[in-house]
Amino acid sequence: MGQPDLGGDNSMGSAELLSLLRRKAFVLIGLPFLAGCVALGFSFLIAPTFTAVTTFLPPQQSQSTMASALSSLGPLAGLAGAGAGARNSGDQYISLMQSATVVDRIVDRFGLKAAFKAELKTDARKELEG
Repeated sequence: MGQPDLGGDNSMGSAELLSLLRRKAFVLIGLPFLAGCVALGFSFLIAPTFTAVTTFLPPQQSQSTMASALSSLGPLAGLAGAGAGARNSGDQYISLMQSATVVDRIVDRFGLKAAFKAELKTDARKELEG
C-alpha cells in the first residue's frame, strides 16, 4: 500500500536547485525589493497628519494634604503659596497659555514670524509677548 511509481525520478539535485534559484533570483528577491522601494517612495509623498485634543480640567475643590499643611502655618502659608507660582485656577490657565508650546503654536498658526519679520521662532515669541 505504498505510493504508486509514476515512472521516473522526480527528485531534484542540489546543483539543479541552485541553478533554478539563480535563474529566478530576480523574481524571488528583486521584485519584493522593488515593491518595497516603491511603497517607501509613496510613503514620503503622503503629507503627515496629526490630531491633538486638549482638555482643561478645573482644579479640585477639596484641599490636598499639602494645602492643609500649608494652611496650618498661618501667615507663612501666603509666602509658601507665592513661591509655588500659581495660586488659583486663573493663574494656572494664564501660565499654561504663556507656555512655549502654546506660544509656538500661535506663532505657526498665524504666520507671526513673517508678520514680525523675525528670523527665529524665539524672536517672534518675544515680539508676541511684548
